[in-house]
Amino acid sequence: MSIEQYIAYLMSEPGSSSCVRASEVLEVSHDKVNRLLNQQHYTSYDLFQRVKNELVLSGGTLTVDDTVLDKPYTDHNKSELVGYIGRVNIIKPSKVST
Repeated sequence: MSIEQYIAYLMSEPGSSSCVRASEVLEVSHDKVNRLLNQQHYTSYDLFQRVKNELVLSGGTLTVDDTVLDKPYTDHNKSELVGYIGRVNIIKPSKVST
């Protein structure tokens, strides 16, 4: 698997992305996707540089949603170094280290 294949996956994926989803689409193990992404520190700028020639950058609309949804059961005093993932309507969001 190459970074070009992963970029093609990102450009074609209509929803959110994960190593598991990429492994399903690209028909490789999710460990292989994870290793590829951990080889270097990739940024959104790296992605843009690789695909900018394929993008139409004139006209159109760019929409960015930076909404922060409040988690009703979050104890903000205990969560300084902890991030939460999951939908807002889930009573117990999954806890991940940040």
